[in-house]
Amino acid sequence: SIGLLRDEKGKTVFRTEGGPLKEVLDRVEERANYGDTASGRYLTDEFANEPFGWDFEVVRLLVLSLLRAGKIEATSKGQTLDTVTGVEARETFSNNNLFRQASFRPKKGIEFEELVKASDAFRDTFGSEVKELNAGAIVSELRKEVARNEDVVGSALATLTAHRLPGGAVLEGAIGQMKAILRGSEDNAIATFNTSHRAIKDAIKRAVELEQALNEPRLHDLERARNAQGSLWSFLSREADISDELRSRASELEDLLQRESFYKELPAIEQDTKALEVEYQKRFDEALDARVNAYTAAFEKLVKTPGWTEIDEDQQRRLAEPFQRGQKRDEGRVPIPQLRADRDACGGRLSIAITELRRIIDGDRVVTVSVASYFAEGIETEEQLQAALDGIREECSRLIGAGKKVIVQ
Repeated sequence: SIGLLRDEKGKTVFRTEGGPLKEVLDRVEERANYGDTASGRYLTDEFANEPFGWDFEVVRLLVLSLLRAGKIEATSKGQTLDTVTGVEARETFSNNNLFRQASFRPKKGIEFEELVKASDAFRDTFGSEVKELNAGAIVSELRKEVARNEDVVGSALATLTAHRLPGGAVLEGAIGQMKAILRGSEDNAIATFNTSHRAIKDAIKRAVELEQALNEPRLHDLERARNAQGSLWSFLSREADISDELRSRASELEDLLQRESFYKELPAIEQDTKALEVEYQKRFDEALDARVNAYTAAFEKLVKTPGWTEIDEDQQRRLAEPFQRGQKRDEGRVPIPQLRADRDACGGRLSIAITELRRIIDGDRVVTVSVASYFAEGIETEEQLQAALDGIREECSRLIGAGKKVIVQ
């Protein structure tokens, strides 16, 4: 037993003054005193560590118990929950992801001390003073400021989401608190603000910085960076002669693109991206040149092959097509492995084209003899060499005697 209940004058109540419930309540209050909320994710991560080692289900049960005991309130999907009986509460505590995203704070009435705290937090967050130190006036001004900034934070979150950039969870959490302030009662609005004003201030600051940093050209540069770190580096990392410096840059780029503060690292991201792009382009150009040179030489050899001028233009066009295609430089972004594979296949394609040329001219008389098959086991002695040559001679003689024209490959 983890000792959640105790008897008080014949009634069973939650034991919040000690044991596991106090540990959780202490963490919630610590965060609240700092001006931040304790999310479900924070609490489950915190109590998974030593000396507690509590699993997810245990932490969720403890938080639910505190809510039922009236010690804490929750914010989920912009709604304030102060009871476990509502639909929203059941949804939040039965859905793992919603529980992780929900935030929790101590449940307190609005005392003068809380109004002073809200006034100080307002000045710290928005840079101006509230005009009156009463709940109605504070909440009115608070909601105006929150409403004014909600769109900025929401727009920044939409940009991060649309472009698959990190840091959205921080903004999303703050938007939940802002919605709770706008929709809840005056008491809830002040309690929510007092325990989340740092998160709201940070989110507004980050949203403004993101708006200034992420114009269209920079978003395009970030897409380039992701392509360089993903597609380009996926190829380059398998190359045998990549320098340690480039590997270090690729590792740094991966790290920078995963940081929530990536927008402060744009110059470094651009430098790392450029280094990967330059190296890839160098190898692309080399592979393209090698393919073009191979197919240019093969085409020149094909058109000088005896019999080329004896076939018609359509036949010439069909045989020449693979070699003319291999000489093109404007095919778009062909992957380097494909360029290399095309280059390696050039010799075989030339042999096929020449054989086809002979077949067009001489019909079924043309046969091909593969010299390689006679040397498949390798040659170590003169006797083996002589035997291979004799085999080739005998096969060619047999075919010639049968009226065939032999092409040796």
